Amino acid sequence: MKKEIWKDIPGYEETYQVSNLGRVKSLDRYVKSRYGFRKQNGLILSQRYDTSRSVAYLKVNLYKDVRKTIKVHQLVAMAFLGHIRTGNNTGVIIDHIDGDSLNNNLNNLQLITQKENVNKGKRIIRSFHKDYGLCKTYNDKWKIVIKVNKKAKYFGTFESLSEARIARDKAIKKEGLR
Repeated sequence: MKKEIWKDIPGYEETYQVSNLGRVKSLDRYVKSRYGFRKQNGLILSQRYDTSRSVAYLKVNLYKDVRKTIKVHQLVAMAFLGHIRTGNNTGVIIDHIDGDSLNNNLNNLQLITQKENVNKGKRIIRSFHKDYGLCKTYNDKWKIVIKVNKKAKYFGTFESLSEARIARDKAIKKEGLR
């Protein structure tokens, strides 16, 4: 079993920590109540699903004057990878290597550019010529892309490799590349 390492969450030092395994905890601290200050014991925070987008992420609430809801993978990346959460698109995003958005283990997270993320799901399986080829996408369908007049032209997506090869050959003949 892996050793769990805890680090302070930037901006929430001495209040919250996140682990390399994707768990978040509050630390022991004194909080103001109507009777003065009382000790609040630290605890592991419960994580909820954020389903506001097409992909579900885990999120937690953090308090520092006001409540903020933050996704757990962002907290892990901030503490361990030095990611800076700016709120605008800086071109660097947090990627779940295995594609599982609920796996917030540090070993499953990496910082990549938006372009790398878009290309991540594409693997060239076979390329016969510099101007045409087949690639397999995330959803395991076969896609045909052919360069026509120095521009990539999309010629369809197919369930099987054999269907894609037949369609590719027809498209190449149609475009006069062979």
